[in-house]
Amino acid sequence: MLIEEYRRINNCDKNKVQIYANNSTGVVTLTIGDRTIVAKNNSLESIIGEVRKHRHNRLAQSRIQTARFMEKLKSIGCK
Repeated sequence: MLIEEYRRINNCDKNKVQIYANNSTGVVTLTIGDRTIVAKNNSLESIIGEVRKHRHNRLAQSRIQTARFMEKLKSIGCK
């Protein structure tokens, strides 16, 4: 029961979305779960562009990690 409650709290934190705009500088800070994305100006196109850039970077990192894992498996004789 305690583990289920902990998972529920963690899932709520991961799905939490906050956005702050600083009108004097025009910077928008978007927080999705534990990730923070900063857009240089407060236009919708800028925010969407930054979100796409972060998503692309995460996918690239995931591909690199998968390739390294596969290399390790091959080095120990797994196919």
